[in-house]
Amino acid sequence: SHQKVIINEVAWMGTSHSANDEWIELKNISGNEIDLTNWQLIDLKGDIKIIFGGEDKREVINKKIKTNGFYLLERTDDNSVPNITADFVYSGTLSNANEGLRLFDNNCNLIDEVLANPDWPAGENTSAAERKTMERDLNGFNWHTSNKIDGTPKAENTTGYVSSNGSSASTNNQQPTTNNQQQTNNNQQTSPAKILINEIQITGGAGKTENDFIELYNPNNFQVNLNGYRLVKRTKTGTSDTNIKSWTSDSYIPANGYYLWANSGYTDISPAPDITTAATISDNNGVAIRFGPADTGTIIDSVGWGEAQNAFIESLPFPINPSANQSIQRKFQNNTFIDTDNNASDFEIQNCPSPKAQFFNCSPNASANANAIQNFNIAYSSTTMELILNWQPPLNYQNSSTDTLTYYISEINGTTSTLIATTTLTSFRKSINEVGRDYVFSIQGFNQNGYSSATSTASTTVPSFLTGLYFYQDPRSSSSSPKYLIDLYYDHYPFIFQKYNSKLTGLVFYLNQESPPAPESLNLGSLSSCLYSYANIPEAVKIYYPNYSFYYNSSGNILVLPNTLNPPELYDRLYGGLPGGVYQYIINRNQLEDNHLRIEVREDFASMPTSQDYLKIAFYSYTTDRASCEQILVAIDKTKYYFGKTPPPQPPTTPTNFQVAFQPESENPYFIASWSTSTDLDSLDSEIKYQLDYWLENNQTNKKQWIGQQNSNQITPSSSGNYIFELKACDEFNSCSESVSASSTALIPAILVDTTNSSNWNSISLGGRDSFGENIVRKIAQKFNLPQATKITSITIGLANCWDCRNPSGARISLTTESALPSEQEIISFSLRPEEIPGYNTWAYGNKGVKDFTFFITQPLELTTGDYFIVVEPENSPTSGFWNLVVPSSGNDLYQKGDLYVYNQPINQQIGQWINYGGSDTYFRLKGFLIE
Repeated sequence: SHQKVIINEVAWMGTSHSANDEWIELKNISGNEIDLTNWQLIDLKGDIKIIFGGEDKREVINKKIKTNGFYLLERTDDNSVPNITADFVYSGTLSNANEGLRLFDNNCNLIDEVLANPDWPAGENTSAAERKTMERDLNGFNWHTSNKIDGTPKAENTTGYVSSNGSSASTNNQQPTTNNQQQTNNNQQTSPAKILINEIQITGGAGKTENDFIELYNPNNFQVNLNGYRLVKRTKTGTSDTNIKSWTSDSYIPANGYYLWANSGYTDISPAPDITTAATISDNNGVAIRFGPADTGTIIDSVGWGEAQNAFIESLPFPINPSANQSIQRKFQNNTFIDTDNNASDFEIQNCPSPKAQFFNCSPNASANANAIQNFNIAYSSTTMELILNWQPPLNYQNSSTDTLTYYISEINGTTSTLIATTTLTSFRKSINEVGRDYVFSIQGFNQNGYSSATSTASTTVPSFLTGLYFYQDPRSSSSSPKYLIDLYYDHYPFIFQKYNSKLTGLVFYLNQESPPAPESLNLGSLSSCLYSYANIPEAVKIYYPNYSFYYNSSGNILVLPNTLNPPELYDRLYGGLPGGVYQYIINRNQLEDNHLRIEVREDFASMPTSQDYLKIAFYSYTTDRASCEQILVAIDKTKYYFGKTPPPQPPTTPTNFQVAFQPESENPYFIASWSTSTDLDSLDSEIKYQLDYWLENNQTNKKQWIGQQNSNQITPSSSGNYIFELKACDEFNSCSESVSASSTALIPAILVDTTNSSNWNSISLGGRDSFGENIVRKIAQKFNLPQATKITSITIGLANCWDCRNPSGARISLTTESALPSEQEIISFSLRPEEIPGYNTWAYGNKGVKDFTFFITQPLELTTGDYFIVVEPENSPTSGFWNLVVPSSGNDLYQKGDLYVYNQPINQQIGQWINYGGSDTYFRLKGFLIE
């Protein structure tokens, strides 16, 4: 039902200005003003999701539709419909097929929908210059094609477009909330679409009684698969089906097209039938198209004639049996075949049967004169740069050696028609060198007697090699010093037609040149001379891009592209390893990582370009050897690419695998944040920067930020607590991906004792032989006091080996407990190998050569209050030689709650003694957490 708001008009094809200028119009039919807040308009593919009342790109929101008013939604910006202000600007693209729109109210009730299955119900997109929108009927909810180019935004719809032959264009009687397309699963249909039995012939007269045909017609705007259907007949009073044709595999009737069955004996029928069988039909029969089994399948359509009394009659039979070479055909009214479910009133006798057509002229002298040439169509071959024209003779023309048709083919440009070829064949190929434009041709057939057929026309659009071009001011530049960019988009690389199997191609951009002065061919000497000569064209726009060697060509007019993305192979093969000056012109391959290319404009414009200025492009190939170069025109792009349209923003992909881990085993504990790199479809991946914001939970006002290009970063927290991290990827225009978040907790231990800040240190040597040869072995113990229960997380000491030791010593560091002097009751210990401890210059001032060793305790060591000692002694040390292990000692009492003790043991005695080392302290630091 349509109780409130309808989707009233859709420019799914864009406008005559650009295919990107899509727009959608809603209409209020409720009789009251409607607030659209929290309503949604969503497309079938999920590319468009509009929530009314939210911010659009202009931050100017219209939330209401007045009574009987219109609501205009424009894509990308407010320029899609010139001179009419949009009510909402959205992002996203409507596809030209297999698409749909659904409108929901604020309670998620479906209000209206329209589907393209596969095609939209209406709208005209055959010519870029004459795009027509899809409109709702003025007196109903069906769709028709507007009779105005670019439609009627924010105005009442037209009555519909009527083509030059008087037929209605793109009219669909489908209700907008109904999807009549067949549902398929593995090519097996589960529900039938409507098919009409449209025309029936039962005899060709004496000797030709097998000249039977049945024409089916598909009234839908989508093709119908006949798999699962069957064509059956019944005799006058028959009660069971006789099979004519049953389809058990895929066979399709085109949208709004015909499908012809004929008896296999009807050999001279024209046009050729789609299928033949040996079945026949006769007077007083009835025929039906069923979906499903014989006798019980659903009857989709049926016709009975003469005195038929079977179940295939709709209301009343058509009362006449057609005579020889007559047919019964559905009446054609109001540009459609009628179907009122009454055979008597729906059909009429045709004296000139017209299989697979609405009408034939069977007059005696109509060999080529009465009917237009059939199935005249044009196909564009992007692999050969040709237009392929195909057609069939007029349907009532009988080809013979005495009556040959000659076809005259003309190209139509505006009001001018130029004869380009004559042929007796039914196809013609035309090479072209213009893309981004419409081509229109006419064809007319003449026989040897001078009679002519009606003129038929056909057209096609040859797309550009590019899928898009944008010419705009660099948003990073200022209005006082503007810079300009050109963005190229394409589907594949190389995107320029390889007409001459060349190794290089080029693009030249012309500003406001209706017919760019692009020469067909130039022989310009060597390759480097060739490129240099054409790099200075007065009419062309100067451009600026990184070349193969990462320098910038700042004065050229031509964008030179390799035809392979393997530059070493390309240049070695082309130039034998001697590139000469060619590198300065060929773009660097790193610029070609996506199907997108951005270059700078370095033209000195007399004034800033406006929306009336446009670019056109010429495409060239270079046929070259090392001695000569020929520059050959491939094509001119006739599309006008107007200034000011910016490409739709495509931010980088959202970073994945984002994780943050706290690293406690460091003097300064830190977080490591890491993630997988993002990619960007419209910018170089090397331009992506990552923005990492982080803050202490519940303290977002003290947010900090890091920006960089690597995919990991080390962050040192200022205090303990749970930290929140947010990461996003941004391109050079600051178009950013969605953010991803993570959290991690930092536990930063406090400094309990620290003597390392002193700058003046003496040294104590441990182990080996002293300078007097007394062979005294020593170890030291640093006493410290814990006034409160504590969890120790790390111990730091300073150590070295003596500077001239031939046999350096290792070390053993232990933590012991004792109320007065150190004991052997170890709590925990650590060892160092000799090679881990550096040499120490005993004659240098300060603590030169001493290295900090920090020992991290993975499971924090819980200690009660009291006195403790850090004991250092040699390990794996020599028994003779010079003194080895060195520990720093202070000249004063740095730590007043504990002293440094030295253990002396004469060489000839088993027991030594601990002595206080004169109120000194060693170089040490303790970290941990106080236990509350």
